[in-house]
Amino acid sequence: MNVVVEEGEVAAYVRQALGGVSQLKEVTVGLGDGTVTIGGAFQAGLAIPFESVWSAECLDSGRRVGVRLVSVSVRFFGLSSANLSAQVMAAVAQKFEGVPGVSLDGERILLDPQVLLASRGVRLEGAVRRIAVRPGRVEVEV
Repeated sequence: MNVVVEEGEVAAYVRQALGGVSQLKEVTVGLGDGTVTIGGAFQAGLAIPFESVWSAECLDSGRRVGVRLVSVSVRFFGLSSANLSAQVMAAVAQKFEGVPGVSLDGERILLDPQVLLASRGVRLEGAVRRIAVRPGRVEVEV
């Protein structure tokens, strides 16, 4: 079975998921060829514009999906991308702490599709065979 998730749906989900992270403002989401771009402003006294690039992959024979932070660029003199990357991951870790089906491993968010879909009343019996990020959509093969 193939499932297509449109960019607007992904953006709405990301904004909802990050809604409680008070440091993130004006969140934007874009889907490109193989990447998800999340941008906005990181509030750390001043609003610091940033853009992060993420990739998605199937892990553990399709039992989990990994969303990995590939890069962070920041448009603020004196603040390194590495420092902001650590702050972004710390904020993400705090937001998803204790959420069933979500865990963190370094700069990777690990998702358990069966647990996440079950919380929405959807039963997934198979593994995720493929996940592909394309311009405007995410394609998932189960």
